[in-house]
Amino acid sequence: MPDSPHAGGPAVYRLFETDNAVGDSIVDLVIDQFTHRGSWVTHTVAVADATDLTVRLVDTGPGSHTVTVDAVSIAC
Repeated sequence: MPDSPHAGGPAVYRLFETDNAVGDSIVDLVIDQFTHRGSWVTHTVAVADATDLTVRLVDTGPGSHTVTVDAVSIAC
């Protein structure tokens, strides 16, 4: 998570098995950005034979907080 005072609450990271984030996400990860400010957050997700993956940060989490984005890493 970025070490930003604007990282104020939950953010939803959606993982898609396509290169353009079309269709339904395979998993939605809700991460409390305030709690994890300035640190990496690791999640393990099982994906069945995907050749393309896209991560999209959306602001549809609970409440009305500002969300921020930084680097995202996917290891297969």
